[in-house]
Amino acid sequence: DTILRQSKVRVQLRNGAEFDGQLRKIDDTMIELKLEQGTVVFVYADLREILPLEAAGTRLSEYPEGYVEFRSQARIWGRIVADLPTHVTLAFGPAHLSIPKRAVK
Repeated sequence: DTILRQSKVRVQLRNGAEFDGQLRKIDDTMIELKLEQGTVVFVYADLREILPLEAAGTRLSEYPEGYVEFRSQARIWGRIVADLPTHVTLAFGPAHLSIPKRAVK
C-alpha cells in the first residue's frame, strides 16, 4: 500500500550524497522522489535520513518534533501527529506523511 505525498524533502544517502525533491511515493521497502531531472527510487537500506524542507506551520507547533526510524535505520524527521497501531503520521509544512508500522523499526 504505497502512499502518494507531495512534500519537499532532502534525502541523505549513506554514501554522503543528497537529493532535494518532491516525495511522491513511500511504502515499506522504498521511497520515490521527483527531481528536476526525473524520478528516482531509493531503497531504505541506502538511506541515512529524510529531512523536510518545508517549515512547519504554526498549527503544528503543538505536536512533538521527532523522527521515525525505518528497519534499515534510515530516519525521517517531522512533527509526530499520530502514532497508531497500523501507522505513524508525520507532518511538515502543509504535508502529512503516513508510514506503515511494518516499515518502522
